[in-house]
Amino acid sequence: MIIDEKGKLFGKINIIDLAAIVIIIVSVAAICFKFGFSAHKNVGSANDEITYVMKVKAIRDTSADALKIGDKLTEKTTKKKIGEIIDKRVETAKEVVNKADGTLTREVEIPGRYDVYITVKGNGIVNDTGYFLDGAYQLGTFSSVVFSSKYIETTGTVIEIK
Repeated sequence: MIIDEKGKLFGKINIIDLAAIVIIIVSVAAICFKFGFSAHKNVGSANDEITYVMKVKAIRDTSADALKIGDKLTEKTTKKKIGEIIDKRVETAKEVVNKADGTLTREVEIPGRYDVYITVKGNGIVNDTGYFLDGAYQLGTFSSVVFSSKYIETTGTVIEIK
């Protein structure tokens, strides 16, 4: 018989003790799966290279000149390093203007203002949940980033992540 008259399994172990052991094993297995083997595991490392393009819209020429290739950028709130400018393109700023009757006209140039496109290369983590610069600052397309360099603090919009 499997359970004897004293309530022991195979005459060696109590049923209540066996139930406690099974609960502990199942709990440990669940914790290992959740934190060690789950589908949302970080697949990248903190040394993944992330290259992205930001558009800084309608700034003055002195501000456009202050963004220089080679400048290191820092995000304002978290103070995280978000990369180094590796390329820069400056265009005359344009906007769509409403007419008095409410219809839209074509794009018109904004005098004395420039749109600056900067390509930034940074290090971080790339995994199945997103891009994380400096290990913590999450980056996404169309996200707004308040950043600073040595000479300027401004806001850019991420338009592309390569």
